[in-house]
Amino acid sequence: MKKLLILILLFTSGCTNSFYKKEFISDQDRKVQSFLIETTFDNTPYADMSTSSFAEFIEKKQTKEFINAFKNPVIKESENILIKEYKTKVNNYFDYSIIFPEFKNIKNKDTQDDINIAIENMAKGYMSGLFKNTSPDPDDYGLKFKEKKQYKSFYKNERLISVIFSNYSYKGGVHGYEFTEPFNYDYILHKNLSLEDVFKKDTDYLGYLSSGSHEYLIKNGSAMEKDLVKNGTEPDKENFKLFSFGEKFITFYFPAYQVGCYAAGEYEVVMTYEELKPFLRNEYLNGSEK
Repeated sequence: MKKLLILILLFTSGCTNSFYKKEFISDQDRKVQSFLIETTFDNTPYADMSTSSFAEFIEKKQTKEFINAFKNPVIKESENILIKEYKTKVNNYFDYSIIFPEFKNIKNKDTQDDINIAIENMAKGYMSGLFKNTSPDPDDYGLKFKEKKQYKSFYKNERLISVIFSNYSYKGGVHGYEFTEPFNYDYILHKNLSLEDVFKKDTDYLGYLSSGSHEYLIKNGSAMEKDLVKNGTEPDKENFKLFSFGEKFITFYFPAYQVGCYAAGEYEVVMTYEELKPFLRNEYLNGSEK
């Protein structure tokens, strides 16, 4: 294990004042995530440190950058919403941010607090995940890596809220990657909603979503390949995990590469509550007669 740490330090000695991530295995054979490792180490004798102590030290080194991401978050205020932003730049290579809403004038204050806490926890989780998991190839240094999640709109009814975010990611290469990622929250049950929460388990809802989406995309997707459409609309929960609620319909989002090439962009398939009535759980039959 000491040899592994020495090799890592030798490898990084030429990368002055830069960041990267490695995984370590402790004596109990469990993985220890190290956040992003700063290679200017203040002359600490790392080769003599245990694996777990080394990982703990790295986490402490990164604490300042992590905490700074959450300072002074309010960037805009309207009558009903505060717009907040968590952001940080790590050593000029990594630019992370999320812009999200905080609601102000929901009549039931307990509901308002519940929704705002859920959204804030999601935002903090997003930033934490970036700190822990981003691991660019050292050969790519000099590029500017960027991750941004930005609030676009929301829909709320007497049970749930859908908050729509636009995500942008650049990790090297010719271009970045954009996609829509909704945040669906049931504030009666106090839980984030997945596909399995919304649809009845004893129905073939995936089969219906698959056939309906495939038919629509083949008819309306001028820049798509049939094989991609077929694979991207297979009756698999992963293919329909991006969805949002509206007043009369549910929208399913298909990012670039799922059903078409990058140039084709993102596609949306809209299905009404009426047509989904046989498959939706009663509490989510928003617009139809229950």
